[in-house]
Amino acid sequence: MLPSASELTVPVSAGWPCAQTVCTGAKRIAAAPAAKFNISLLRIAVSLNEICFVCPETPSESFRRRLGMRYPDSAWMMSQVSPWAAALYFCLCSALCAVTGGRNLTMFARSFSTIFGAAVSFALAVLPAHAADDIEAKAQACAACHGANGVPTDPKTIPIIWGQQQSYLVKQLHDYRSGDRDDPIMSPIAKQLAQEDLRKIAAYFAAKSWPVQSAAVVTAPPPTGITQCQPCHQPNFAGGPPAPRLAGLSYEYLLASMRSFAADARANNEDMPKFMRALADGELEAMARYLSGL
Repeated sequence: MLPSASELTVPVSAGWPCAQTVCTGAKRIAAAPAAKFNISLLRIAVSLNEICFVCPETPSESFRRRLGMRYPDSAWMMSQVSPWAAALYFCLCSALCAVTGGRNLTMFARSFSTIFGAAVSFALAVLPAHAADDIEAKAQACAACHGANGVPTDPKTIPIIWGQQQSYLVKQLHDYRSGDRDDPIMSPIAKQLAQEDLRKIAAYFAAKSWPVQSAAVVTAPPPTGITQCQPCHQPNFAGGPPAPRLAGLSYEYLLASMRSFAADARANNEDMPKFMRALADGELEAMARYLSGL
């Protein structure tokens, strides 16, 4: 079944840069000598600026039809992110349809994470001047993935950052900015922020309360070897400088992180890879199960 017109109509929150504002700023960004942005996104954004193909609040019937036929999950995806982020995605898809006649929309949708990361970078770059130093305004960009209420849109792949240890958040943002840690969404976002902003944003989220579990969790018994994690992550696994809170993160996210350290795919911590390599995969699964239930 194709999405209805109402499902594909996404309002833009007042006070936030809409997709057209972001795309209008693309020309200025593209002209900067040191611009290091996804060139495909630049072309799409500039094309939208030239064509003004569709307003995100009133998508054309032809665009709704193309989007629904080529990417049936689009309505669900847009419901999972904040309104301005959904509008930005909607507008970028519109531009691609305008330029290609919809031929590459499926490819574009599959590349959403990479392009969305660059798109949020645009949003941060063209925030109105009066909001340039407003950390709360900049932090709202994080809500597109990490959730407006602290619950991530996809807890299996996105961590909770509300109430997370400030020192850990600062380090991860710094590592994304420096390239010591890589992610198609977080890396371009962090590179748009000044070093001082990284500290302020980390403090902003660390000061918030860890979100309450919305669903009942299954408490697993403490697995063998879990005590080796407590000197850094604390006896209750709530974290402490410099280690993050682990209690209450999703099983899937925890397991993926531990496996990433074990495989040396993530190397922005000197100690974690050797700890994780010393454990069997079944032990990692048991640890992730236990920690997610705390």
